[in-house]
Amino acid sequence: AGISLVKSFYLLLFFCLLTGFSFTNFIPVANSFIQEECDPGIRGRIMSFFSVSFLGIYPFGNLTVGFLGAHLSYHFLIPIYVILLLFLNSVFLLKNKGS
Repeated sequence: AGISLVKSFYLLLFFCLLTGFSFTNFIPVANSFIQEECDPGIRGRIMSFFSVSFLGIYPFGNLTVGFLGAHLSYHFLIPIYVILLLFLNSVFLLKNKGS
């Protein structure tokens, strides 16, 4: 969200650094959490799905965001994306809390 609000190039670089750092730390943490929590009998299948979700579907998301960014303003697109992610995270959190 900060990337879409800043006007300074150096502040933009700082937010890009935070984004890259967060994404770089997320993958190993998610990987180890999934491997610790899943049943050993199906660990290979679950890790295969995890790999496909990042390596197979991630490029399509990049393509979609690049296409939308070329046709819309990034200052418009990024806040919409952040609001959508916050909404979906809230829905999943409330759904899992009820279980």
